[in-house]
Amino acid sequence: MAGLGRRTAAVIAAVFTLWLMATPAAVAETVAFTWNDPRIPAPVGLARDPDHGVYWTVNAASASTTAGYALDPSGKVKARITLGTPARGPAAVAYDGGRLFIADATAGRNVTVSYATISAATNGNLSYRAWDFSYDSSQTTRALIVGPNTQLYVVTGSGAVYKAPPSPTARGVNRLTKVATGPSDLLGATMDGDQVVLRTATELIFCDPTSFEIRSRTPIPSQRGARGVTRSLDGQQVLISGQGIGSSVLAIGSAATPTASPTPTVESSSTPPTPTPSTEATTTAAAPEIKGETVGRTGTVVALAAAVVLAMVAGVLTFARR
Repeated sequence: MAGLGRRTAAVIAAVFTLWLMATPAAVAETVAFTWNDPRIPAPVGLARDPDHGVYWTVNAASASTTAGYALDPSGKVKARITLGTPARGPAAVAYDGGRLFIADATAGRNVTVSYATISAATNGNLSYRAWDFSYDSSQTTRALIVGPNTQLYVVTGSGAVYKAPPSPTARGVNRLTKVATGPSDLLGATMDGDQVVLRTATELIFCDPTSFEIRSRTPIPSQRGARGVTRSLDGQQVLISGQGIGSSVLAIGSAATPTASPTPTVESSSTPPTPTPSTEATTTAAAPEIKGETVGRTGTVVALAAAVVLAMVAGVLTFARR
């Protein structure tokens, strides 16, 4: 009986080891900075600006005009810029190629995306461009993704990813097209080099930028009012942010390092965007279209591990009966 007990214990230990191998490992996190400016009690989104060495955010609280805040690496507000466009409900922020993009929306079918060229991270009221967009159903805007050639994607709380027209007009409402479906609890997203990073309250999801196929997942700690995600200024970590004075912006370690992917095919567009007031030149090509459902590999790994566990437990029970 003693030998049987030892063999049974060894099998159980092996089963437990396999289960641990199938479970995603937690990654190290550190506090990058803490929200402590009373002007930003409800920051939504976080955008890396390596050109000026700052992070940008917007505040969800009511305001008369759309405003963006530039934060230095310690989280101190370095500048506040306003765009002059009426604010309904700032919902997301993105930075790309010297331009700051801000999505303004309330729950419903409509969202406005404004952007301004950032020449310096200093206080000021900037000239801007703006487009009005509409969803095909009522949605809650969670994030902006700026693809190649300023192709815009809007991510919603239902997990839907919508693509803006490659050449939106400023003279009417532009229809957004649903091109992908992700997790139903999405809170934020960012374009990160050759991949898209989605975030929920519990994990980061690294996706192919054209198919949205999931490459990997990284568990993250819970945060109060979880929303933002962006690459750190030094490029070595991913930052995740929540809301509320005193809440921390966390830096997630090396498990979130980007992975290589094939170069996507770029579709062409002959007409550049023609938005509201500015003399800035625009680009003429559209980003790759994101198609299909989001499919994860984690479920397959866990299912296989569970099958192995059940098979080994069955073996233990059979062995014990002999």
